[in-house]
Amino acid sequence: MTDATPPEEKPTEAPDTPVEKAKRKRTRLQALAFFGGMALAIIAALLIVALVGGRMYLVSGPGRELVTSFVAGKKIGRYGRINVEGVKGDLFDDFTIDRVTVTDARGVWLEARAVHVDWDWLPLITRRFHATEIEADVIRVIRRPLVEPSTTPPGPQPLAIDIDRFAANVELLEGFSKEYGRWNLSGEANIPRRGAKSAVVNANSLSRPGDHLRINAIFGGALPETRLDLRAVEAQGGPIAGALGYSPDQPFLARAVVNGEIVDAVVRTGDFVPLTIKGRYGKDNTRISGYFDFSGSDLFAPVVERIGRTAKFGFATTPDTDGDGQQGVGWRLMAENLTSDASGQISIKDRRSRDGIRLDIATPSLTRLVGAPAAGPASYVGLFKGDATNWSLTGGVDLVGVQASSYRVRRVRGPLNVQVRAGRMDLDGDIQADGGSTAGIIGGLLGAAPRIRFEAARQTDGAILLEKIDARGQALQLTGSGGRNLAGGLGFRGEARITDASRIHDGARGAFGGPLSASMARTGAPWRLTFDGRGRGLATGQGELDRLLGATPRLQLTGALNGGRIEIERAALTGAQGSAGARGLIEGDGRLRLALNWNARGPFGVGPVEIDGAMTGDGALTGTLAQPRADLRAAFGQVSAGALKLTDANLILSFRKGADASDGRIAVTAGSNYGPARAGGNFFLGGSRIRLSDVDLDAGGVTAQGAIALSDRVPSSADLTFTARPGAFLASGEANGRVRLTEGGGAETAILDVSGRNVRFAGSPYVIRTLDLDGRGTLQRLPFTVKADVGGPTPLSFDGTGVYAREGQAQSVVLEGAGSVREIDFTTRAPAVVALSGDGRVARVDLSVGGGVLTGELRQDSRAAIIEANLTSVELGSIAPDVRGRVTGRLSLRGAGDDLSGSANVSLEDLRSIDAPRGLSVDGTLNAILVDNTLRLQARATDENAVQASADLSLPVEASAAPLRLAIARTRPMEGSVDIRGQIQPIWDLLLGGDRSLSGQMTANATLGGTLAEPRINGRLDLQQGAFRDNAVGLRLEGMTLNSRFDDTTALIETFSANDGSGGQVSGDGRIGLREGSGSSFQLLLRRFRIIDNDIAEARASGPLSVIRGEDGNIRLAGEIAIDEARIEANPPGSNGIVRMDVVEINRPGGDVPEEQQNRTRGPQIGMDIAIRSPGGDVRVIGRGLNVEMGVNARVTGTIARPILTGTARVVRGDYDFAGKRFVFDDTGSVTLSTRPDQIRLNLSATRDDPALTATIRVTGTAARPEIALT
Repeated sequence: MTDATPPEEKPTEAPDTPVEKAKRKRTRLQALAFFGGMALAIIAALLIVALVGGRMYLVSGPGRELVTSFVAGKKIGRYGRINVEGVKGDLFDDFTIDRVTVTDARGVWLEARAVHVDWDWLPLITRRFHATEIEADVIRVIRRPLVEPSTTPPGPQPLAIDIDRFAANVELLEGFSKEYGRWNLSGEANIPRRGAKSAVVNANSLSRPGDHLRINAIFGGALPETRLDLRAVEAQGGPIAGALGYSPDQPFLARAVVNGEIVDAVVRTGDFVPLTIKGRYGKDNTRISGYFDFSGSDLFAPVVERIGRTAKFGFATTPDTDGDGQQGVGWRLMAENLTSDASGQISIKDRRSRDGIRLDIATPSLTRLVGAPAAGPASYVGLFKGDATNWSLTGGVDLVGVQASSYRVRRVRGPLNVQVRAGRMDLDGDIQADGGSTAGIIGGLLGAAPRIRFEAARQTDGAILLEKIDARGQALQLTGSGGRNLAGGLGFRGEARITDASRIHDGARGAFGGPLSASMARTGAPWRLTFDGRGRGLATGQGELDRLLGATPRLQLTGALNGGRIEIERAALTGAQGSAGARGLIEGDGRLRLALNWNARGPFGVGPVEIDGAMTGDGALTGTLAQPRADLRAAFGQVSAGALKLTDANLILSFRKGADASDGRIAVTAGSNYGPARAGGNFFLGGSRIRLSDVDLDAGGVTAQGAIALSDRVPSSADLTFTARPGAFLASGEANGRVRLTEGGGAETAILDVSGRNVRFAGSPYVIRTLDLDGRGTLQRLPFTVKADVGGPTPLSFDGTGVYAREGQAQSVVLEGAGSVREIDFTTRAPAVVALSGDGRVARVDLSVGGGVLTGELRQDSRAAIIEANLTSVELGSIAPDVRGRVTGRLSLRGAGDDLSGSANVSLEDLRSIDAPRGLSVDGTLNAILVDNTLRLQARATDENAVQASADLSLPVEASAAPLRLAIARTRPMEGSVDIRGQIQPIWDLLLGGDRSLSGQMTANATLGGTLAEPRINGRLDLQQGAFRDNAVGLRLEGMTLNSRFDDTTALIETFSANDGSGGQVSGDGRIGLREGSGSSFQLLLRRFRIIDNDIAEARASGPLSVIRGEDGNIRLAGEIAIDEARIEANPPGSNGIVRMDVVEINRPGGDVPEEQQNRTRGPQIGMDIAIRSPGGDVRVIGRGLNVEMGVNARVTGTIARPILTGTARVVRGDYDFAGKRFVFDDTGSVTLSTRPDQIRLNLSATRDDPALTATIRVTGTAARPEIALT
């Protein structure tokens, strides 16, 4: 056992003594020093490892390749980019390069081979490059380099260069020196970053022994420290002379000495001395002068072009005679295109000018001086203060005949100040223009006297910052400010606004503008640009463009300002009916290179083109800002131009100023329903007209070439040759000729030479059988002859002469000659005149018509109208197409605004229908009075032996003089009376004749009231011994008796009876409502009445029919009738069994008459809705071997003149004689009925049963094209 360890006693804490505290503090400091030393040792070790390892890596093959990759393609100042190949050796001490090249935009211009460099890298720590020796086996100078313009401010170079010795063999090739030469070159150079620099060059010609170049120079420091000893000698000429642009075949000498006291320099080539400088300089006094002649060297050809052939200069200083420490200084430069003068004082001590040096610079042509369009005479006068490092120049500029981005101004002047301090340059100015051109977009924006106030700065790193700008023109405002942020980036924010669009284009109005911003992330990077502009009440004055843009278009733009040009990355223009986008470049000189895309919602129109629907396209915007050119392309599936339907259309619109001052060109190519189509021409926009020149059109049967002007889409002037054939615009015939109606001098500025044969315009019932129009003269007076023969509803022929005249806005046509209208001859007793002037028009005629005389005059303008006419025994057929007789009387209408009044008093002789015999004519009178929108008509017709009729009506009308209008008001009250006694046939034929005729003794006496829509009639109408016939359907009513009474709004048919002349009867009575949509109880009862009787069919029917007046006011027959018997001839009279053929007439004179003209029917139209039944087979079809009884279940609608038949006819019994054999019809056969043969569907079968054979004939298809099959 062992004793237990006693518990440890906790020591009692006692306060430290001062010695212990100091000791403990030293211990902590020692620990900190120890660990800190360890850390520094580790870092040092890592640095040593990194440096040694890095150095070892860089001297290895991969390391040298890495260095080569860093150097390759790097720029060396303004002279191009360097490339190295084959690096060997220790890059930190001694290495070689197999090949070094310097390349500019045209390629390699300098090449060095076997370059050896022995250098020390440690001085790089102090930004100094020190080489003990640099050698090259050969350096070839292939050609002159393309030197880039300087874009960085002057400042110290990045490294000081100290080369103890350099040597090389140099080859100067013909592209550089005009003559090949080999030289041995050696020397040394010490080029510190700041202060005086020194260089020694010794070169000896190997190809021309004895020729040499010696240079020993100290330069770049203070003027008293400058030294130069230069001597170049080529006894018989050589590559040095050639490199300077002189002849390499003439002896060349260059000598220059600057030694602190004298300046003596001369250059001589042959007998020509291009340079002489002589003078003395010192601390107190300087006199130096020189003479240059740049004409003998092609190297200095740009100097000759810009400055002039020769130049002289002088420089002088004066001593400090008054002891104020100031020394006078001055210089003068005189050249053909540049002069400069300066005078003032500078401090002897610090070379500063405190009071200033006055500086004058002037040029007769700034454009010539800068080598680009700029200005004519220009000058700058200012006061220089400061020294070479920190200085200011306060003065003003004055330029005459300025040209900038297509803008021209007579004079520009104002203060322009420059201040340089610590490498930063500040520029501010307040430039005012006077006499600027307002042509073009830029001219319209800037106007005659724009002004710009600005503050700009060139930072020490070369960045240019626009700190403030306020530019204002007659329609442009540009304001904004810029600054630099903490990260070193540059920014600008402002606003650009077009204040008055009318200054840019005639007819434009409104404003457009918005915020503009620019930013540069770092020096040397492009400026990023953004713009967001909106229109306010904007209109361009071009209707179609305004429709697309609307009053508030928006333009959003993002891009960059890079190298003096604007790079548009995205430009989006959004309008009310379209949008457009663009990408591309805007060059510094205003040239445009933009790609466009666009879309628009129709109808879209530019110049003569109008297209419905939406469309998209692309194009390009080129030209300049002052004269932009837009080329747009679009493709459309279908375009409608009247009757011409274009398909796969391609449209090219080119907005640009042409040689003929046109605004652009339009071209369209497409297919169409009338073959390939094309059209093109130059267009002129602006004003109230759209002019087209160089027109070439071939579409829809029309070819035309020439020029035309459209005003409200109506030709106002033209010079066209054309040919028109059947197509979209002509239904038939051919017309051709030349139309020239132009302004200007000359005896034949207006020509009409047009001929046509059998011409009918599409949709027109008129046919121009012949037309010959020939005229030559001017628009002030154009005599012409015209011969025309026109067929149609109103046939007309004319043969005569005329004169067209224009004076200002007034135009007139005078005609003399003879012709006929509806086969009634007429001649002009006095020239007929039609004149237009502004909104006024006058027409005056004096004609001999069908043995009578017609005189008339119309005078009308926007406020009033007057119409006067006098007729003396004028043939009525010349006025009304369906009436014959003679009329004598007078017509007068006049009024202003919405008031029109007048009267007519005419008498009628032998009045009859065109197809009525002369024995059924009447005489009559008609008196009319128009006043207060009421037309009172008093008519009377008499025939001593037949009838007497009179009417006195007061009809409500809507009448106005401006515009000229006269129409009956159907909903306003009317009143009047009618009285007819005697034979009704002459009156019926006159008013309602045609295929229907009515005769009989009529007694009618009634008073009229109410309105035309809801008439009120009181009186009686009785007809005895009447006869009615409808020749179209063969309907006959004989022995007709009608007794009726009119009781306000109802017609009571007391008795009505008639027969068909062959035993059938019809009778009825009842009431007919006279109001539109009113009820009726009038019924007709047919008893075996012959409802149809013609060459094709005969039918009798029985049954009731109701007479109904519909809501539209028309009368309609409705009911159901049964066919008592009907007989249809399948072999109508005149049929000969010959097979019919479809024939299409080609080139029919006048073309086909429109269907609506062919089917037009005179007289009242009575509607039908009649059901027809014959269940017992009472309809027989006979002829051509047929003998069939059928049962009909059909309905007839439409009108009596144009019925529409629907329903079915089924076979009851019957047979068919085919080839002498009897076939029995199957009672399941049917025929679908119609009034059109091509819509009558057949479904019939007939069978013959023989002991040896069963045969069936099936008939299908339509009545127009039956299909018969025998089985």
